[in-house]
Amino acid sequence: MAIEVNRKIRDYLGAGSQEVWIFDHENAEVFVHKKAGIKLLVGNESLESPLLPGFAATVSGLLAGV
Repeated sequence: MAIEVNRKIRDYLGAGSQEVWIFDHENAEVFVHKKAGIKLLVGNESLESPLLPGFAATVSGLLAGV
């Protein structure tokens, strides 16, 4: 399954997407993939993106109740 997810990430970035967000509910993590690299966010870290001006949410808040 991880190989399939990685292929999809490459496909999306290769097709012009600027970011791909992968939510790992089991480990309460969010991976933000960009062509320049990957950022891991956990707990009370804020997920923000210049692609969504004004949007900000903590990882724990996004994954609460999931």
